[in-house]
Amino acid sequence: MDKRLSTFFMSIILFSFLFISVSFAALYVKPARQGVVRVEIFSFIPATVTKNFDVGNFYNFSIDVVIQPTGNITELINIPKSSFTLQPNETKNIEYTLAISKPGIYDGGILINVKGGSAAATITYQSDLIVIANKSKTQPELYVIITVVVILFLVIIYFKNMRHKK
Repeated sequence: MDKRLSTFFMSIILFSFLFISVSFAALYVKPARQGVVRVEIFSFIPATVTKNFDVGNFYNFSIDVVIQPTGNITELINIPKSSFTLQPNETKNIEYTLAISKPGIYDGGILINVKGGSAAATITYQSDLIVIANKSKTQPELYVIITVVVILFLVIIYFKNMRHKK
């Protein structure tokens, strides 16, 4: 009896894994992982990176999608359209922007929460993202300061010449 009971429970566990895999197969996220983003940070100019991914609905019913960042990238990321409804066989391209102003390693992900169907089941999928921000070795702010000083100097000379002509 013990052996039949354990076989029964193993069958249920295997069936549940198969069911979960099939339910995820109807949710399409490409690329599945957002990967690693490397950026170079300058003192006065934050680094900005734009990335995107697709979310598709291959269920035979519409789904509500809510996209939410997680981890310590939440303060860096801007997702303009973070909630929407996808009809069956519809795919939507999601574009987001990262704005990084401080060097460091930021990790987290983008949660894709999907709700729909007659049972209103919720599926959550996480697409991992790592941002590595390094301080730039070149300092363009020095070039900006030198350029502003030279322009200011040329403007002063121009106005002095204009006064002497009068």
